[in-house]
Amino acid sequence: MNKLLKYKRLFTKLFWILPLSSNKIFFSSYEGKQYSCNPKCIFRYLKSSGRNMRYVWEYNTTPIPEDLKSNVIIVKHNSFLYFLHLLTSKYIITNSGISASVSIRESQICVNTWHGGGAYKKVGTLIDQNINGTSYKELSIIAKQTTYFVSSSQKFTDIMIPSTLVSKEKFLNIGMPRNDIFLQLGQEYIFKIRKCMGLPSNVKIVLFAPTYRGESGNTEYNILMPDISMLLCALSRRFGGDWIFLYRTHYYKKEEKDISNIIDVSKYSDMQDLLCIADVLITDYSSSIWDYSLTFKPCFLFVPDLDEYITTRGGFYSDINTWPGIVSKDMQNLCKNIVEFDEQKYKYKILQHHNDLGSFEYGTATKTLVDILKL
Repeated sequence: MNKLLKYKRLFTKLFWILPLSSNKIFFSSYEGKQYSCNPKCIFRYLKSSGRNMRYVWEYNTTPIPEDLKSNVIIVKHNSFLYFLHLLTSKYIITNSGISASVSIRESQICVNTWHGGGAYKKVGTLIDQNINGTSYKELSIIAKQTTYFVSSSQKFTDIMIPSTLVSKEKFLNIGMPRNDIFLQLGQEYIFKIRKCMGLPSNVKIVLFAPTYRGESGNTEYNILMPDISMLLCALSRRFGGDWIFLYRTHYYKKEEKDISNIIDVSKYSDMQDLLCIADVLITDYSSSIWDYSLTFKPCFLFVPDLDEYITTRGGFYSDINTWPGIVSKDMQNLCKNIVEFDEQKYKYKILQHHNDLGSFEYGTATKTLVDILKL
């Protein structure tokens, strides 16, 4: 362990002199960058049930979401209050783990819900440290401090054990809380989101949501945009109707400039809402394909940089052609695949994919996790 990491861990141990609050829960999504993902779903479930709990959210930006404006303590990442509440909360629920520089008490319960399902691009020990920004030693500390790790499928559990160094008995094979919505989805909820976002109800939506490219924390990378006019033409030809193009960058990505003819929804933090309202998803290597596959709606993988991505990012856990999406390496092929889309063959492919990975998605993940934690 390097000296700086050692000193940071010693500093955080000073907070151990304070008592642990048995009814306090600390939530974090992408280290305070968002109010989203699995922690948000668990928080909403708990708060709506009227439990006698104290809620703390790590949230770094403004404005504060409406959900967090009452009876919730807000702390910023690495602030004094952050360490105070993190290290005095009995329960910690995060979607990316707690830094190895923080010494979590053995009596605390730390749940890593993770932020992606399925088994696609490599993570953790299986890729270069410059990409994920975490050393093997740091991963081992994080793994030791993790009480539970939520899994979406058997394949996910199998690959994440060596990738994260978290032991097998810590994995909860229950599905992802954020995906419960797709198995309980109704048209009323879709209409509500559309109305909230100011989107017309009489148009169809294609969502373009590429994954992160580059090294950890580096926001300077290029997104390979499809030709929007060609894309919308192909979609209208195959599925009919008028279409709106929504664009969402990965949370690491800086806001793009000088992009026209699209609606930029990058600042809309809840990806699940966007997946709910999308009639078609276009992405690349993002694990959102797992979430979206639960809707059985069309997904196309636009991957013109496939060869380069495999070389620079360490590859995939499986053949990309087996993923729940139709692979296209250029714009012409993407349009062709859209026009020739076969719904029955596609649905069979998704069912086969869920079976191959051993899906744990039953729409009950949130309740199951809360029951396990005895909250």
